[in-house]
Amino acid sequence: MMAPEKGSGRHLEALAAKFLSESYSYQARTLLCIPKDWPFGVDALAMALGQTTPSTLLNVYFHASHLVIADRCEALQPRHITQVRLSTMLAKERTALSKLGKRLTASQDGQSFDSMAVVHALIRRLDSDDTPPVTKEHELGSSSPDRWELFFRALVYRLEGDRSLEEMRDYLIEGLGVSTEVADKTISVYEELVLESAMDDFEPDSSSLVEPVTSHRVGVVRSGIEREDFVARVQAWTLSDLNNATRLRNLMHNWKERVKADNPAIVCRNESELNEALSILRALGADDSQLALRLHGDIDNTWLCQVLARFPKSETLSIRASRGNTRVKINEVSLNVRQKQNSRVPDGRDLHRALVGLFVAAR
Repeated sequence: MMAPEKGSGRHLEALAAKFLSESYSYQARTLLCIPKDWPFGVDALAMALGQTTPSTLLNVYFHASHLVIADRCEALQPRHITQVRLSTMLAKERTALSKLGKRLTASQDGQSFDSMAVVHALIRRLDSDDTPPVTKEHELGSSSPDRWELFFRALVYRLEGDRSLEEMRDYLIEGLGVSTEVADKTISVYEELVLESAMDDFEPDSSSLVEPVTSHRVGVVRSGIEREDFVARVQAWTLSDLNNATRLRNLMHNWKERVKADNPAIVCRNESELNEALSILRALGADDSQLALRLHGDIDNTWLCQVLARFPKSETLSIRASRGNTRVKINEVSLNVRQKQNSRVPDGRDLHRALVGLFVAAR
């Protein structure tokens, strides 16, 4: 861990002095009892407000974190941003950025990739585009918060505190700044999902919807950071292209209709659905070595034979993967993501916990 920069404990005082007055800065220092050169001013402020940890303050109430860490970010920020990193930041294909960079430097022999020139060119392109920006209100309705990952914070808040849906609704509105209309719609869609699929990973012991299975909740809180990171990237990917919103909505509709809570999987009923699911997971960062396929039903079926030829290591089972009567024979392929070190795509059950929030957002 880096040692605190000299004087970094007075960030809050400096901000107060800059935007308010020196006298206010003195009063704040006195109230918070911050020693000279104390590096944990944010922690002191959270304690003064009666919050258990600084995470509540920083995630919900404090909106100047970028100012507090600006000096450190500037010092650590590399002078040249790689194409891979820039493509992640802008939700653009790396090859597209590479081609744009080459066009911009065509007249300068030997010039390396200029990330700033690429960013400026993209900004000018956006400024000159007369097409109204596409937002989630246009493409996905108004059923989710502006930041999709915030929904998980409300779910974990309810799970950890064994709170009611009404209390979760209040937290969405008062704690996360979601409008009443969006909060009501969010709760309604989530209820629909749980009642139909029994996906109970976020349901507390006193759930009014289902009798929760304790084992389904193992690791829910621990995997929160990775889940939020994934969902935020899915949101950026979805809003980066008009077709992506429709693709996500179709995938989530099929997932919700077929997912089995005790053994969740993305279930495909034909090769077109399978190809689309694979394409989306790959676009979001899944590696082919992570993709686990199982063939269910009559293995002599034409389309299952074609899938087996493409993925010869796939497991074959006679029992169905989708939700429903196990005596009914259905030809389908179940898809899941295996664990892989440093992968940014959730694996196993964690993937389906992320899909709970994405289903709400896609509605």
